[in-house]
Amino acid sequence: MFTESELGQPVIQHFKQDGTKLNVTVEDSQTLVRKGKSGAFLTLRGVFGNDLSYILTYQNDSSTGNKTAKINTNEFLIDVDKGACYCFTVQAQILSRKRNQMSPKSTQECTDQWTSRLGEILILVGAGVYMVMIFIILLSIFLCQRKKRRAAQKR
Repeated sequence: MFTESELGQPVIQHFKQDGTKLNVTVEDSQTLVRKGKSGAFLTLRGVFGNDLSYILTYQNDSSTGNKTAKINTNEFLIDVDKGACYCFTVQAQILSRKRNQMSPKSTQECTDQWTSRLGEILILVGAGVYMVMIFIILLSIFLCQRKKRRAAQKR
């Protein structure tokens, strides 16, 4: 039964590039196999255990070649170039199978550090402009009130 079942497409649960490290966490997909009397559905890891591995295929945005990393857990931690953006996919593999060994690839995800940093810069600039506008408005109100007081004192 387990040798013929189709493997579902893996889902990238979380990823983060921090300097020269890329951390990718894969979510084990649910199966139709139920656990004992509780009836809860098992995940791929629950069914296949250590026989399940994941293959991460990744590529630098300035390169045409793909690199791969293979791991028996759900979390990849790979060395990457600092400041470069990477795109990657994940694929599940059941080593004990002769057929249907590989799942379809996950949807491609990309680290987009440039866009996120640009967004952070825009937020900071926007906050600065907002603060300057508030200061100008308050200063204008203060100067108008002062001018009115002086005019009232002269009369």
